[in-house]
Amino acid sequence: MLNEIIFILFLCITTVVSFECYEPGTQANKTIRGINTCVCKFGYYGFRCSEINKCLAGAELLDIDCLFILSNFEEQQNIGLDRCIRLRRSHVKQCNCPDGFTGETCEVIVKDNLETWLQVQQTSLDVFQKSEEFPSEDKSNIELIIKISQLIAIFIFAMIKNISKILIIFLICVAVCVLNRRRPKVKFQALTQTQRHIEPPPAYNLITHVRNELDENEKTKIEVEEIIIVKQPRLHV
Repeated sequence: MLNEIIFILFLCITTVVSFECYEPGTQANKTIRGINTCVCKFGYYGFRCSEINKCLAGAELLDIDCLFILSNFEEQQNIGLDRCIRLRRSHVKQCNCPDGFTGETCEVIVKDNLETWLQVQQTSLDVFQKSEEFPSEDKSNIELIIKISQLIAIFIFAMIKNISKILIIFLICVAVCVLNRRRPKVKFQALTQTQRHIEPPPAYNLITHVRNELDENEKTKIEVEEIIIVKQPRLHV
């Protein structure tokens, strides 16, 4: 049971994480109409620019069995090993590069000789003419819908596997909602800043009354002193 839950969580996480652009195949990451769009390099296509449909230098496009590579990774023929690990799939496509080239689409030159430069010159025109064949917005939206459908299918699979537990959780939630509705409700009213000072507490009234009396006594004392000073007889020398 625990293994099934871990497997379902792994599928959910990998499905969500896979929405990021595939770095080797991404030429730029632009924001169009508020949506992050992956602009693919030549030979790549798809919502994340993770799919390969063309190779450079006249290379052959191979269908790689990732399970076979992972079980025989000690052999020298490990074409597509990095791609299998990045995409986490059972099958991927990668170019079988000729001598002097490497990379997923054979875009990297490792030997600087006349033969490789002739191949580059031969394929550079092809790249220049077809470099605008990026995936259209409609195709990207279709792949996004497919990803969302996969995520929904994973949740449906989880519900079928754990239907009894989900039913119990659902009944508990319904019971809590029913009890919450039957409980008497207490109305709360948010007071504004003015309403809070309409009826001050008794202590505030007492302090204000004492302060007013002190102010009145002080004023009376000042007036009496002024009267005494004014009515004092003048002394003649």
